[in-house]
Amino acid sequence: MLLKRLMLQGFKSFAKKTVFEFDTNVTAIVGPNGSGKSNTAEALRWVLGEQSLTTIRGRRGEDFIFAGTPGVSRLNTASVSVVFENSARQFSIDFDEVELTRDVHRDGENIYRLNGTKVRLRDIIELLSSVSLGASAHHVVSQGEADRLLSANLEERRDMIEDALGIKIYEYKRTEAKRKLEKTEVHAKEVESLRREIAPHLRFLEKQVEQAKRAESLKSELLLLYGTYLADERAYVEDRSEAIASRTELARNKREEIERAISDLGKLREDVPRNAIMAKISERDVLLHSTRERETEEIRKLGKIEGALEGKKEEKERLKESTEEDEDNGATVPITSVAAFVGELEGVAEVALVSSDAESARGALQSILVSIRSFLDRCRGLKVEKSENREHVIESEIQELEREVGSGRAKLELFLRERGGYEHEIIVLRAELDSLVSKTRDAEREHYELDKKRSEILNEERMISLEMSQIVSMKEDLKREETEAAVLVGRAVLNNEGSDIQPSREEQMGKRKKIERLKIRIEEIGGGGEEVLREYEETKERDLFLQKELVDLRETSQKLLSIMEDLGNQIDAEFKTGVARINLEFSKYFALLFDGGGAKLTIVRPRKRHVVSLENSGEIVEDNEDVAREGLDIEISIPRKKVRSLEALSGGERTLVSIALLFATVAVKPPPFLVLDETDAALDEANSKKYGDMLETIASDTQLILVTHNRETMSHAGALYGVTLGQDGVSRVLSVKFEEAEQMAAR
Repeated sequence: MLLKRLMLQGFKSFAKKTVFEFDTNVTAIVGPNGSGKSNTAEALRWVLGEQSLTTIRGRRGEDFIFAGTPGVSRLNTASVSVVFENSARQFSIDFDEVELTRDVHRDGENIYRLNGTKVRLRDIIELLSSVSLGASAHHVVSQGEADRLLSANLEERRDMIEDALGIKIYEYKRTEAKRKLEKTEVHAKEVESLRREIAPHLRFLEKQVEQAKRAESLKSELLLLYGTYLADERAYVEDRSEAIASRTELARNKREEIERAISDLGKLREDVPRNAIMAKISERDVLLHSTRERETEEIRKLGKIEGALEGKKEEKERLKESTEEDEDNGATVPITSVAAFVGELEGVAEVALVSSDAESARGALQSILVSIRSFLDRCRGLKVEKSENREHVIESEIQELEREVGSGRAKLELFLRERGGYEHEIIVLRAELDSLVSKTRDAEREHYELDKKRSEILNEERMISLEMSQIVSMKEDLKREETEAAVLVGRAVLNNEGSDIQPSREEQMGKRKKIERLKIRIEEIGGGGEEVLREYEETKERDLFLQKELVDLRETSQKLLSIMEDLGNQIDAEFKTGVARINLEFSKYFALLFDGGGAKLTIVRPRKRHVVSLENSGEIVEDNEDVAREGLDIEISIPRKKVRSLEALSGGERTLVSIALLFATVAVKPPPFLVLDETDAALDEANSKKYGDMLETIASDTQLILVTHNRETMSHAGALYGVTLGQDGVSRVLSVKFEEAEQMAAR
């Protein structure tokens, strides 16, 4: 099977219709970065049914439609077609060429076509699965996807290797077998459900056939049983009615007596003047508080008056002492009086000094002496007069203060008497209130007990009422049963006198159940014995048919389980065989790229990690559990290095390991074609040469399409396509020579 051509129109940067013809076994697509050359690999994966948009650098369907540039209008549809050569009929359709087309519109609608006919995505996937193709990464590989083989977890890596080995077709078949098994099991459960539904009816019909032969004997038995039951039931209902009537009267009398007592207690509680006493206490508290405040205020005023009185007495004493001292030592006069007097003396002295007459001078001095004596007498008279006046004023003030002190003390005495009276009244009132509270509590306790008894009696009355309702209902049921019995077995059933000893309710209920069973059996048997027999035969035949169908379904389930087991064994065997073969090639390619060393895939069983918190201790423990499906790990040994884990590899080393594993997988199970999108980008010149030699090896069995910048890789291509991005933002394709391809890749 050969990939003949790829056609793009409106897909990403390929606005115009572009055709890639793959006439040789190795085709290289080159071009500068950003030219759109990798869009060809993405287009191929997309047309083969890829559903993960992020894998091909998109978030929604319209991201794959040419968005337009300033010079070229945007498009509303992207279309990609791929054509396979099918002359050997690898595809199970009768065409020499198989053309798959996928269109996407801006509204997100995807349309799939097979040789021009619209089909479902599922049809495309099933067709490609039949030849080990699909949207998976094992035959369309980018640089990042090659590394996915290394970065994947154990189970993901197994899925990738199984996909590359072509084992997925068995997984698909096993999934289909599982789906059929589930459908078969559902059908089997439905058949079992039908049989379960039929079984009771079938057993019922079998009994009916037997009971039809006993119809007459059952009626006789029912007549006797029914008569006894009805007579005993009438006696029971009458006895219960009388007993309930007596209990009702007794309970009513008790309740009325308690309600009268409760009413009397209520009146007693209303007559208690508790609130009035509390109001009086509150009133006396207010008066007492007011009296205490006035008493305190009066004490404060009296203290101030007594202090003032004491001060006046001290002032009077000081004035008295001062007057006596002035009389002994002379009086003092204000400085202004002295200054005026000095001025007078200076005038007289000047007259004496300037007088030339001795007699005149003597007369002047004599005048001075007289003036001094007169001034002294005047001063004494003023001081004495002033002291006497002040003493009279102070005495008057003292007398007034003493009167105020007497009045204040009288008020205090009055306040004390008032306060004592209020306090005594409060004590008396509180004692009266305590007595009333005690009586009230006793009354409330008695009221509580009476109310409790009343509730008990009310509950009893409700129970009696319920029992009475039950008796009424029983009377109605009894009347209805008597009517039914008379219709069913004749009125003679009403003449039975019943049992000598009243039976228990359990015995009566047992009779009632037995009567109902007899009635049902008689009613079911009726007069249609032949119809019952015919229905029994039909139901039995239906059950046998379902039983046979269930056996067939269980045989089918066993076959499907066997197929699933065989497919599982085949998958396991081919997987292990494939891994062993891959390891041979993996080790060979690894040694070629690393100049020695070795690498291999190892089959391991992953373990699930459970974190468990212990409530009591607060500790956290890990519980590892084996999973059912085995995974793949990678072991490597690089010459002159102790590196054993993939995480310790450099970026370049990871690239070489991923290339070795990729080529080993391809060598074991060569795909019809392989697209390598710049998987050689990180290789140096020496490794590029090795990479080219490896391409030559796998090209003998697999058609190669190489998206590359690498000169060495280009040199192995039989045809070269150059992709450029024009000034209008549209990718164009040219068929170029090797030298031209080098120049385009170097831009």
